[in-house]
Amino acid sequence: MKSIAIILTGDPRHLDFCLEWWQNLVDKSTYNVTFYSNTYYSDDIKKLHKLPDNAKHKNYTKGKALWGSVMTTSPQQVLTKEYLCSPVLKQYLNNPHESYLGHNVTFDYYFGRLFMLNNILSLHRDNIAKSDVILHARWDCAIRNTNFLQDFVQSAWNNKAYVFTGVQNEKHGLLHTNDWVYAGLTSDFIKDYNAHSIKNHIELFNKFYAENEVKAKSYLIGHNFYSTFLQHIGANINYCGCDSTLIREAQLKISDNFDDTWGKMLQTYLKSVQDRA
Repeated sequence: MKSIAIILTGDPRHLDFCLEWWQNLVDKSTYNVTFYSNTYYSDDIKKLHKLPDNAKHKNYTKGKALWGSVMTTSPQQVLTKEYLCSPVLKQYLNNPHESYLGHNVTFDYYFGRLFMLNNILSLHRDNIAKSDVILHARWDCAIRNTNFLQDFVQSAWNNKAYVFTGVQNEKHGLLHTNDWVYAGLTSDFIKDYNAHSIKNHIELFNKFYAENEVKAKSYLIGHNFYSTFLQHIGANINYCGCDSTLIREAQLKISDNFDDTWGKMLQTYLKSVQDRA
């Protein structure tokens, strides 16, 4: 294995810090890595467009970090005709009393990152196809260090499988994982995330809803969404440990000791989880 495509989707939170973290991981990697991103437009994303030569249109290299594309998407663009063809899904998303979150949830909340992933794979298929492994992650995901990154993608390559962390079987036959980062063979991503991908995910929701409403609603939650769909279509899924967390504040400075900085980020994340409980 020689090359990786890292696809970053979702809200660009704490962009300055996240960008530096991702690029530091790559600078210490032994693989050739190209970043692709599709995210919602925001004041933060303007910072990415300040990269020399504008990474939105041209390749930009800083250290070993090669940027193939930066794209922006509006929530309205995510609202596809397939959604309108599913009265059950539409009713659920517009009924706050049924939502686990207790308020109205728009289509892009559940399907936005999937839409962005499909977007990247569709528009940059030829270039991405040159990579061996794809790692799909949230912008605000922080992998502990380069060793964890490389072991994770190498596991996908060696086992010819999608690899996730936090894998466990949920009730109703759902597969729970940490959805903020997973990896797989490029050929599998291109095959499984195609032009019909959103439609196929919605059809699976409809199927689950006919069986059990709780199962269908649980399926939409990110931790169940990607892994359960891939399991349903018969993809090979493996567990691989990869220390990672979500960045909840970006006032920290990245020190030479990556593990020390990452440990502080983990503490902040765990505290944010406790505060929400």
